[in-house]
Formats: sequence, C-alpha cells, structure tokens
Amino acid sequence: AGLLGAMLQMQVLGNLTRGIGRIRSLAFITGAMGVATGTMAYARNFWAVAAAAFLGAVSTQVNISVQGPIEQASLADGTKGSDRTFIFAWYNGLSQIGVALGSFMTALPC
Repeated sequence: AGLLGAMLQMQVLGNLTRGIGRIRSLAFITGAMGVATGTMAYARNFWAVAAAAFLGAVSTQVNISVQGPIEQASLADGTKGSDRTFIFAWYNGLSQIGVALGSFMTALPC
C-alpha cells in the first residue's frame, strides 16, 4: 500500500511542486508521513494501517520515496557541477545508513 501510495504521490506532487515550490512540497510530504506513522502506531486493524501507509506513502523501499526527486533536484541546484557526484554519493550513503539504523532499532527490546 505504501509503495503504491508513493508512486501515485510522486506523479501528483511532481506536477504540483512546480507551482507551490519545493519547500512547501517537502513540508506537506513530511507532515503526511508523520500523521500516517502516528495513525499506524495506534491503528487496531489491518485496513487502517494500509490506508495510513497509502496516504502517507510510508514504504520500506529505500530507493522509492516521494521526497527523493525533490531532494535530488535541490541537491543539483545547490551544488556546482564538479561536486555533484560527491554530494550525491554522500546523500545516498547516509540515507542507506539511516535505513539500516532504523531497521536495527526495531529489533531492540523496548
């Protein structure tokens, strides 16, 4: 559900970002993910979790995210051409580390 939501939201928000700007788009996406995560934490049935994952685009896929295209465009605009590969490598490496740490922390006892 989250992957499908992310795919649809990438199409819609990709077009809206031109009109409302990257910062507003990222703020909206972050808020939607926060609400979805909170809903998933307290949901009592599968369909509520699936709906929250779809609407908040919460997915376990690392390389598919609603924010990804906006973040990458911002990285390209904010760096000079000779530094883009270096910055992009760090961006991808740190996001992978974040996913690994998040997965590790879910295994820790409460």
